[in-house]
Amino acid sequence: MSLPSQRLYYDHLRSLPSSFHLTGDLSYWLRRLTQSISRYKFREVDELTKPATVNHLLSDYPGRPATNYRDTSGILPPLALLALQTQVEDIRKHAQTVAWRITRSAYHEFALSVYDTRMWLVHALLLDVSASAKNKSTSTEDDRSKAGVSLSDLTRLALDQWLEEKERIGEVAKKDGVADKWIVKVKK
Repeated sequence: MSLPSQRLYYDHLRSLPSSFHLTGDLSYWLRRLTQSISRYKFREVDELTKPATVNHLLSDYPGRPATNYRDTSGILPPLALLALQTQVEDIRKHAQTVAWRITRSAYHEFALSVYDTRMWLVHALLLDVSASAKNKSTSTEDDRSKAGVSLSDLTRLALDQWLEEKERIGEVAKKDGVADKWIVKVKK
């Protein structure tokens, strides 16, 4: 994973004016995210970068006091929120790419019928089960239960969609004659 130097990161962090310092839960979240990325703990990166986690953190954040005469609302401006959400999504996508590269080099095939392989892959590859829920128009737990869609169904759907995309670009293939088995194609 191509990561910036930790020293450079901490130098930049120390150079920020105190008005930019994060406090409380946001500071703790950023520290955990930084550590998880540098230690390749993709399951933790997955949990820390889920939209629900980020939205929960920001819901309690009062924002910055107005430092610019044009910004008198005293709350985090929508552009700043969008920038943060975009950056977190970019971090998530980068981690997903690296996780796939590592997983791809470590495993030659995936037997999805084996207990918990699906769930493990969904977490290991940072797949967004909630995106599958949105595709099925079942974004909340209540909506899923009303529609008869379980979390395991959404997990299956998320992984199947992801594997089909990887099959389209030639990185995996279904194993002939065996249900729920995928072969990882070797890069040449």
